[in-house]
Amino acid sequence: MTLPTDPPRPKTGAAPFAADELFFSRTDPRGVILAANPVFRRVADFDWPDLIGAPHKLIRHPDMPRAVFWLLWQTIQAGQPIGAYVLNRARDGLHYWVFASVTPIEGGYISVRLKPATDRLDAVEDIYAKVRAAEREQSLPPPESAALLVEHVQALGYFDYQHFMSEAILAEVLTLPQGADRTLSVVAEAVTHLPQLWDAGRRMQSHWGDLRYTLTNMRLIAAKLEHGGGPIDLMAQNYTTVLGEAQSWLGGFMATGTGPLAQMTTAARAGALALGIARIQHMALAQFRLEALPVAGSDKAHEMAILRTEADHRAGLAFDALSSISGYGTALDRMVTEIRRSCAGLNSTRMMCKAEAARQGGDQATFGAIIDTLDRFQTDVEVCAEEMLHHSQALGAMIRHAAREAHKQATTRRRPVLGVS
Repeated sequence: MTLPTDPPRPKTGAAPFAADELFFSRTDPRGVILAANPVFRRVADFDWPDLIGAPHKLIRHPDMPRAVFWLLWQTIQAGQPIGAYVLNRARDGLHYWVFASVTPIEGGYISVRLKPATDRLDAVEDIYAKVRAAEREQSLPPPESAALLVEHVQALGYFDYQHFMSEAILAEVLTLPQGADRTLSVVAEAVTHLPQLWDAGRRMQSHWGDLRYTLTNMRLIAAKLEHGGGPIDLMAQNYTTVLGEAQSWLGGFMATGTGPLAQMTTAARAGALALGIARIQHMALAQFRLEALPVAGSDKAHEMAILRTEADHRAGLAFDALSSISGYGTALDRMVTEIRRSCAGLNSTRMMCKAEAARQGGDQATFGAIIDTLDRFQTDVEVCAEEMLHHSQALGAMIRHAAREAHKQATTRRRPVLGVS
């Protein structure tokens, strides 16, 4: 039953709550609610005795895909945090969207939720509808449904779900009236350089792949004109050697999961997610000071102490993750410098090829196409290398700035780190 102090609610549609109101709940390992704040109780429209001690799925909306909750439980049970858009249903049938951050703590989990305000929600609603329909019509088991969810997220241009949620949490927090934070803004801008880094590296790999066909043609010409061992064959061998070395450097750097670029990406996104969660949790602490927790739940000081400890822990993880990125960036810059040096060394070989084309006379048409390809290759690789350096150095400079600011806040404030006082 709605309490007398609660504001009037509409008969249908969305349950009202303000953009600066945060939901808090703490559960045991099974998801049973141990404590909650008044915003959660009011919007969900439950009396305290019906809320405390109930499973969190009490507010689950039937339109939510099972995939989201499967992904959520898989993540937090593995000891990792997660962020997700969630549609809930109140006791009176009204619905409400939140962006939920959930983190594992000793003895259970903490969730702090905010009102979504970015256009990502429109895309999420469409994805959820498609995934839920597939679950119903195809009887998809949760793992397959979760895989379908990730495929839809990737279709939006994200690498994976971590990429999506790390950008979403920063964007959503920065829309909050109390969410403006310079460190958060810098990290949000910095991580946008990661897709460009990957794109430039993949285009460079593609250019090298295309060049292999030209080198094959050069060897065929050499076999025809020189019977092996002549200048054309030596030029092709020179290009092949340099190409192999450069591909090895870049391939190792971009190796999925193990390469420095993949590790840089993972660290940046983990740092962004931890930073966003820490900010939300610290804002919830500020809100706690103006609220009264339920008598049926834990006392206010106890819940604030738990949340403060977790918020400071997440802020520390964010600082560690962001600080690790500089080393990966240095390795990338060194790799790109070596590739540029090697490719620049091919200029003399390219000039020799042009001279040989002039000497061959009647075969200039054939050589002309090869020379044009070598010219384009040199230009294209240089463009990609320049882009990789630009994005790496921009990302590194921003992350270093954010890490310094995070460290400054951690050492000059007794509490909380990266949050409101």
